[in-house]
Amino acid sequence: MTHSPSGSPQTAQSILDIDLNALAENWKKLDSLCRNKAPQTQCGAVVKADAYGLGIAPVAKSLYNAGARQFFVATLEEGLELRELFDDSGISRETAEIHIFSGLLANLAPLYAENQLVPILNSLDQLGQWQSHNRSSQTQHPAMLHIDTGMARLGLDDTELERLQQDTALLKDTGITHYLHHYACADEQNSPLTKQQLTAFNQAIKPLPKAQSSLANSAACFLDPSFRGALTRPGYALYGGNACGREESAMKPVVHARSRILQIRKIDVGQVVGYGSSYKATGPERLATVSLGYADGLLRSLSNTANLWHKGTALPIRGRVSMDSVMVDITALPENAVKEGDWLDLLGPDQAIDQLAKDAGTIGYELLTLLGQRYHRNYRTI
Repeated sequence: MTHSPSGSPQTAQSILDIDLNALAENWKKLDSLCRNKAPQTQCGAVVKADAYGLGIAPVAKSLYNAGARQFFVATLEEGLELRELFDDSGISRETAEIHIFSGLLANLAPLYAENQLVPILNSLDQLGQWQSHNRSSQTQHPAMLHIDTGMARLGLDDTELERLQQDTALLKDTGITHYLHHYACADEQNSPLTKQQLTAFNQAIKPLPKAQSSLANSAACFLDPSFRGALTRPGYALYGGNACGREESAMKPVVHARSRILQIRKIDVGQVVGYGSSYKATGPERLATVSLGYADGLLRSLSNTANLWHKGTALPIRGRVSMDSVMVDITALPENAVKEGDWLDLLGPDQAIDQLAKDAGTIGYELLTLLGQRYHRNYRTI
């Protein structure tokens, strides 16, 4: 069955095919991996940034149906949207927990509690606000506590941690279920910082009241179980990305991105192509202008660098990527292999998101979240 929120393949100039079956299989693989040798471990699902650009509604519901019960988003607004989505779908608030990475916004504790959103508290001030709310409402709404072990981004720093260790009463009535941290280099094999961070985390929580831990992102799910904690938080791997760049961390592809050919032309030796004349033909070529540009997530850094594909044949980008179009060399294809209106692949069986990201000098996380809203989206299920 195929679903799409709007538009039609007939009128679309770019299409994203999103395989929800593969998404579910990826979650189940990670769940099985994380439960191996630790059956009580829960595998969560990070669905922030509109499920990494793939659409929060179909993605979150598919993950829930696959068995996910712990969901992580970046912002309060994302949490409210996801809660409303689950409510409208008849998904119980008791079975779908939603956690907010950015923490507790000032004076809004009642809104979190009302919608059963779990803040990941990042400072002693946030901890105090949550404690005050729980006491005034005579409830024990849950929260997580973030400890910074080396990212210098969010979470309790050394000064706040020391204060908390010396006065653990600050944790009373805060409903802390998990202590949490973020690895900086879990995707780098044998990085010494990863072990240092785990050691720092274990030392940090030792004087604190007992609670579970949440440690592992996608990459850390593939490390020794001691690096994972009781609740894992995979994101990128769910969507088909290889978080570690190794064979054992390869996942099923979820996204196929394709765009239409707008025009085909022939150029000769010496002719320049695109803005800035950054490419000059060294011989006769056939070019296809494709309806795909940086407004659709094709980064300008891919100019004269990456390929689009047609049935196993690489088609090099010629000239600069512009906002709405890109030119590719189709000389390697037989004369009548493609015509105006036909499709070329950006992502698919010949090019995974990680390869495209490498060509762009970035990471697949960025490319996924940049996929523009002009794509017609097909959500494929059995």
